[in-house]
Amino acid sequence: MRDNKLGRYSYMAIDPFKIVTHNELNNHFDFFAQLTQAMEPFKLASIPGLPAFQGGCAGFFSYDLARELETLPNKAKDDMHYPLAGIGFFDVVISFDHMLQKAWIISSGLPETNEASRLKRAKQRLEQFHSLIKYATVTTTTPPQLKDHTISTDLSSNEYNAAVANIIQYIKDGDIFEANFTQRFQCKLDPSI
Repeated sequence: MRDNKLGRYSYMAIDPFKIVTHNELNNHFDFFAQLTQAMEPFKLASIPGLPAFQGGCAGFFSYDLARELETLPNKAKDDMHYPLAGIGFFDVVISFDHMLQKAWIISSGLPETNEASRLKRAKQRLEQFHSLIKYATVTTTTPPQLKDHTISTDLSSNEYNAAVANIIQYIKDGDIFEANFTQRFQCKLDPSI
């Protein structure tokens, strides 16, 4: 059985009506103030008896976004050019209660702010997603295949082990208490899939 507090619910937020992204570090720009302002028109009260997340914002904040909150060195090169943050505003959520083995489709009707329009949109969205689920078909697909079975990484085994040894020493010396050390693995997939 799942823990009642940690992992009881799973959520799928679907089809955002608004997306806010942040793409460039800028010490004179407050992304969190922009996000707070963007959220302001869409405040809703939660409905008792339903899972806690009933719509709203979901997305990601990158590690590099911390550089807008405090002064940190920036030694990593940005070769992937992903946004620093990406937040979707969702009016439809499918909530799963693993303990009760129940699911709900929840729609707030946002971004409509007029109550009658919001209720009309919520009803349409509920019918739309209920129909998609009801008439969904199960398909079997072959997972993508490696094109040439070559997986590359940006660090050799020796480089990786040396870096981990350095991190351990930094921790022992009291210079750091935690590190997020990663390496990238890449491979080519069959483009026909």
